[in-house]
Amino acid sequence: MNAWKLIGAVLICLLIFFMIKNQSVDFLKKSDQLAVFDQLPTLKQECAVDLIGFSMRGEFFDLIQYRAENILLKKDIKPISKWGNRTIAGDAKIGQWKECPIDDETKALFSLELDSTNFENSCFQELNRKLSQPGNFYAYIYADSGGSYFMLYTPKSNKLVYIRRNGV
Repeated sequence: MNAWKLIGAVLICLLIFFMIKNQSVDFLKKSDQLAVFDQLPTLKQECAVDLIGFSMRGEFFDLIQYRAENILLKKDIKPISKWGNRTIAGDAKIGQWKECPIDDETKALFSLELDSTNFENSCFQELNRKLSQPGNFYAYIYADSGGSYFMLYTPKSNKLVYIRRNGV
């Protein structure tokens, strides 16, 4: 009986650890923000879905939605050698900020993430609609070796959706 109590306590501690870790993770680092925005915006995380960790459906990406203020999109995103904690290969594709609707090339590059219908979190249920609305903007960094990133900014609602794929 004592062994079961110990196992239960360990599982509860692990659950608490992962919940705190998820809340405190800086998904979109300040150095990354300066690579795609003309100035450092004010971002407040509203919700997140972790499909890298304990996913039952085989997805390997995270979705994070921020309340975004002071967003100035960079007109020319330069080649990026480091994003987050990863080194980005020199042949990575940089998708400059473009107005929606999303183009076919980008749909093909991020089809796994953008075509997923498994988002139970209400923050992401309207993602596909936002991708087709003029007035919204998207950009991306795509590396064949994984570590690809997609951003969608909706100025009317001041929301930034950030999708992070960590190497599939």
